[in-house]
Amino acid sequence: LAEEQVPDEVQRMVDLVDYFYGTLGLDYTAKFATRPEQRIGTDAMWDRAEAALRDALDATGMDYELKEGDGAFYGPKIDF
Repeated sequence: LAEEQVPDEVQRMVDLVDYFYGTLGLDYTAKFATRPEQRIGTDAMWDRAEAALRDALDATGMDYELKEGDGAFYGPKIDF
């Protein structure tokens, strides 16, 4: 996945989650998890990855909770 593809892919993922949870009549919340203490990669890589994911999530208009330090060792993540 190229960096420029992140916004569209995040939007597709959010749409899919919304469809499935909505079909089942379930409510959900989103949590954006950032870099943990123990991680791989440089700070510059993490800065770019977090910014790309945060910007893409913001573009969806979805509310989410920020979970500082709860990301995976290999990258930031969105949990539903």
